[in-house]
Amino acid sequence: MANGVKTIKNMKPEVWNEIKAESAKRGMNMAEFLEMLIREHKKNESKRKIPKSMFGAHPWLKPFDHEKDRMKFHNE
Repeated sequence: MANGVKTIKNMKPEVWNEIKAESAKRGMNMAEFLEMLIREHKKNESKRKIPKSMFGAHPWLKPFDHEKDRMKFHNE
């Protein structure tokens, strides 16, 4: 539920008003209204994805091989 409260606090006012109006049209009580808010957030959250470029694009994100690097400097 803490996640849901954080979601509500961070919601844009226009989105809040839109969902509030929709709940009033449907005649929902506060519990149903909050469930709908959380469900809406989870639906949108699943659409957000981490770009592939974040993984493997930079050398500091790859696993570090100490032995390989030690030998590289030793052979120079």
